[in-house]
Amino acid sequence: MSSIDSDKDGIVDKINRNVAVANAFVGIVSARAYRSSMTFDEAGKALMTGTGTAFDTRPVSALLNYLDIKGGWQRWAQFGILPESEQD
Repeated sequence: MSSIDSDKDGIVDKINRNVAVANAFVGIVSARAYRSSMTFDEAGKALMTGTGTAFDTRPVSALLNYLDIKGGWQRWAQFGILPESEQD
């Protein structure tokens, strides 16, 4: 039996839920070749809109708490900036 099969406490499911929120956040706030980035406020609203359906409430709340209280906004600000070679 693999360790995933014996995941009685749901650790793998919790990790997957956290990764889903983090992946969505990075995708939303990152600038893409075909679109500008969303602001962190817009990203937070998008994640909150998806809680209960697309996202688990706890990881969304934890991420937004980190961004608001622990200075995460400043640490992640560079994700919204297109690389210089793609700005033209």
